[in-house]
Amino acid sequence: MRERSAPGVHQCDHLVQVYREPVDLAEAVAAFFGAGFEAGEPAVAVVTAANWPVVSERLEKRGWRVAELQAQGVLHVRDADATLAAISDERGLVQRKFNDVVGSLIDVAAGGDTRRPVRAFGEMVDILVRRGDRTQADTLEDFWNELGEKKNFALLCGYKVDIFDLHAQISLLPQVYRTHTHVLPGADADRVELAVGRALADVLGEDDAQKVYAQARRNDKSVPLSHLALLWVSAHMPRTAEEVLAAARLHFAEAAAA
Repeated sequence: MRERSAPGVHQCDHLVQVYREPVDLAEAVAAFFGAGFEAGEPAVAVVTAANWPVVSERLEKRGWRVAELQAQGVLHVRDADATLAAISDERGLVQRKFNDVVGSLIDVAAGGDTRRPVRAFGEMVDILVRRGDRTQADTLEDFWNELGEKKNFALLCGYKVDIFDLHAQISLLPQVYRTHTHVLPGADADRVELAVGRALADVLGEDDAQKVYAQARRNDKSVPLSHLALLWVSAHMPRTAEEVLAAARLHFAEAAAA
């Protein structure tokens, strides 16, 4: 029996999984693809060589035979580093190349049927972030969004981020949240929520912690509330945020060890 799959998504949905461990990303991708396979939707994975074995293992665990899916033309796998090189020149990303390479891959997966929805997963943006080139990463997200206006697919991106790091909260995560329609809760979402709640209460007191949540709720509800709370504190109370993030990291570690 296959494990329960992720809920359905729609054309032009641009989801993101912020993760700590590769297995958490792999589980999100397996759920995303599995729900599509159940609905008869093909999939495209532009994935790193390091993460593909973990994703493949999680798909197999859910009952999907990866080799069979590829042989049937239901699953198309491309190396993220090689694809990134193919859509770039010496000056950086080239939209024409992106449309040719990635757009053609979406078309092939759909079997030439423009009405057939495709599910895509990509790690090229994360590669750029790890190289320290967030400007190009932002450009690539825009390329994906513009392609999504022309072709019938939903996209899941993965970013390996330490959400308890102040620099990530101030400089990277606002960009990540802005360029995606939904931020998926991770496998450790309950522990994160508990850790953030305790940290806010420890540092600010219960009353002020609730005020932070009230401010956070005014923002995009497609992002988990615990993430929004950390983002709000980091943006508006950076000195206090260091204490909150350190306390949240400690509480998260304690919950994971329990």
